[in-house]
Amino acid sequence: MKTKTIFAALALALSAGFASANDISIDAGSITPNMAKPYGHIFLHEEGTFTDMIDFTIPAGSLGSSANPLNLALGGFDVFNIANLAYSVYGGTSEEIGGKWYGTYLGNNTSYDLPLGMGGAYHIVVNGLVTTEQGGAYAVALVSGVPEPETYAMLLGGLGLMGVVARRRKSRA
Repeated sequence: MKTKTIFAALALALSAGFASANDISIDAGSITPNMAKPYGHIFLHEEGTFTDMIDFTIPAGSLGSSANPLNLALGGFDVFNIANLAYSVYGGTSEEIGGKWYGTYLGNNTSYDLPLGMGGAYHIVVNGLVTTEQGGAYAVALVSGVPEPETYAMLLGGLGLMGVVARRRKSRA
C-alpha cells in the first residue's frame, strides 16, 4: 500500500513537471547601476523552442545587457546546446500589450548598451531552440547605466578644481 502511494505521488510530481510549458516568466525587480553587481540569471530548458519573459525596472533610460548560451560539447557531440538565441527589449511589462519595441539583439555574449527612453518598467523576450535531449541553458546579465553618487561627487569636485584654476589664471593676468 505504501509503495503504491509513493509511486502515485512520484507520477503526479513528474506529470506536473512535464505539463508545464518550456517558457519561463520572471520579475527581475529593479536593476541597479552597480557595474560590479549586475543582475544575472541562468535559465534551463528542455529540448524544443522556448520564449522567456523578464520584467524589470530601471531608474534612468540606459541599460547594459548581455546574453549567451551555455553550450557543452564532448568529443564533437553536443551535450547541452541552444541555437538561435536572441532577445528583444520592450517598454512596459510583459502583461501589457503594445509596449514600444527598442530592438532585438543576438545572444552571442556581446554586451549591448540599450538607449531606453527613460526610467521605468521594461521587459525582455528571449527566444531560442534547445537542440539536445539533455537540455540547454543560457545566462542573462543586466545593469542600469545610472552613475553612482560617488561619480557625481567626483564630477562636481573636478569642475570645482577647474574653476579654481581658471580663477587663479584670470587673477594673475
